[in-house]
Amino acid sequence: MNRKMLGVLLLLFSGSALAASNSTLRCGGNLLSVDDTKLDAIAKCGRPVLQETREEERVVKVYDWQQKVSRERRVTVTIDEWTYNFGPGQFIYVVRFENGKVVDVERGGYGYSEEELRR
Repeated sequence: MNRKMLGVLLLLFSGSALAASNSTLRCGGNLLSVDDTKLDAIAKCGRPVLQETREEERVVKVYDWQQKVSRERRVTVTIDEWTYNFGPGQFIYVVRFENGKVVDVERGGYGYSEEELRR
């Protein structure tokens, strides 16, 4: 394997490692990951400082085996976003749930102190 190919492979693997790290949240000694439930999030990270809920309608393709055709179907997905503020020396995290399961964790800016939140 030549060096150029090795460099490309290393770049691909490092990119996939970065993408995976966006799907987890470390809370003390616990790790919240994709497919964990809301109950898991509360047990591992405590209660969030902000909870927002919305519903989103999506179109999904379903294959009908009897008629051997694909059909589109509308489904409603409940999306919850929980914001965790771990204080001024830590980052804010937004955990996104779809139908009650973690699908993504997004890191925001630095958090706020309790005093700053009361203002």
